[in-house]
Order: sequence, then structure tokens, then C-alpha cells
Amino acid sequence: MKKFCLIMLLGCSFGANSTFHEADVRYNGPASGYYSFTITTYNVSPLLDIPNMCNGAKYACDVRLIMQAVIGWNPTHIMASNLLVDKNPPSSCHTADCNVSLTGARTLGELVPLMKYRGAFGKPSTQFAAYSQRYRTCILVTWVQAQTTSQYYVDCSPVKETNAGCDINDDNAIIDFGTFSNDVKTRQANGSFRVHCANDSNIRVKFLSNSTKISLSDDGKLNAGLKIRNSTPGSTELESFIKLPAGEQKIFIDAELSNDKTSHVGPFSASVVAIVEVA
Repeated sequence: MKKFCLIMLLGCSFGANSTFHEADVRYNGPASGYYSFTITTYNVSPLLDIPNMCNGAKYACDVRLIMQAVIGWNPTHIMASNLLVDKNPPSSCHTADCNVSLTGARTLGELVPLMKYRGAFGKPSTQFAAYSQRYRTCILVTWVQAQTTSQYYVDCSPVKETNAGCDINDDNAIIDFGTFSNDVKTRQANGSFRVHCANDSNIRVKFLSNSTKISLSDDGKLNAGLKIRNSTPGSTELESFIKLPAGEQKIFIDAELSNDKTSHVGPFSASVVAIVEVA
């Protein structure tokens, strides 16, 4: 029998879900006189029908998701940001799913395929900032024209504690490849574990070791790769993000085994550890 065992752990965070973007802000605690925050952008809606001020831009121009302090009713300085797209390559894409450029898109929503192409979503960014009682997230466009820097903020939303309250209902996920002979080159299998969340939640799954090529034999010719189904890639190949509705849900792990004429015989098993937390 060919098996993997994944062990799961859990954490907590803050969130901001506006009309046209989804993001999480995690408060990590005080650090060196400041406070540590991790901000992650999950999605920007293609329906964001706001003019793209980078259209036709000859100089620097970028689009970011930012976290901003709010004092009273007045937003103040920017505390942290995620770059979504700028003029550094790749500032355009020409594939079946993405055919747009930063300076050619009419609206910000039209830039979403390019943001995905650049891998802008699901990347946590940890930064240090002064404490404020309230924060908000916005999409910020900055452009330079005739030596003048201009900015505008759109789709702003207050940051609030998610209180997701998620529990993992399984201690492990078993992936069983069954029994096969050494002339079988590939085989697919899957496993799952159950998560129960009180509210809609964004879940981060991070493997603690390489999950794309797990060696299963001493000769290195029998390997397996794991992937979280319906997930968004994170900043490294080790982590993925998945959005779950409230209630009990299953998270599936898809696996593919590859065999290059291994000399290994008999059954085997391997353990892969992953951390699961509210992002």
C-alpha cells in the first residue's frame, strides 16, 4: 500500500472584504517599538470599473493594495502594502487567459488577469508600523507625469477581526496509491481532511518540506507531488490559500506518483507535515 500522512495545526487573523477586493491583515504583535503586520491580497474583482490611470503612462505607475491607519474619521499614512502590478516586467501578458498590458488596460478590473499572471495574489508581506486603533485597506494607484506624483484610493474597506473560529476535525489525511507493479509510470490519488469554520474564512496550508517532489525510495526514482485542490498559490511552492464557506468543509489534497523504474519493492509509507491556519 502506498500512503502519505499529513498532520495539521491551526492559528487566527484579521480580515478586510470590500466590494471589489479581498485581503487579510494579520497582527503579529509588538516588535522593536513598532507592531508587526502581515498583509495578504487574495483577489481583486474584474468588475472594478475604475479608470486605469496607468493607461498610456510614460513614466512610473503602479497599483497596490495598501493598509492605512485611520485616526478619528481621517485616513493617515500608509502602514503596509502589496504590489499588484507595475511597469517592471512582466507588465503585459499574451496567453489564452491573459492578454493585457498595464499601459493598455482601460479599467483596473481589466488588469486582474495580469495581476494573477504576475503571481500577485496569496503572497503574504510582513511589515512594521506604528499602532493605530483603526485601519482600512484600499487599492492605491500611483503615477508620475511631468515630474509630478499623483495618487488615488479606491474600494476602501475597514479592517476588522474575523473571529473565524476554525477547527480541524481530522488529525491526518491519508493518500493511498494502492498496489502497483514497477512498470507503472504514474498514478493519481487524493485524500482530504475536514475543517469547520464559524464564518467564511481564508485558509492557509503550508507544507514544512518540499511537496512537489517527495522522494519515496532510496534510489530517488519513485516520487510524489501534492497539491491542495482549488487553491491559490502562495509566495512559495510550499504554501497555498483556499477560501471556505462557513460550516464543515473538506479540503482535498491531490497527489501524483511518478515511477522511473525504481528498484524499490514492497509496501512503503511516508509522512508530510503541513500547518493549516486562518490566513
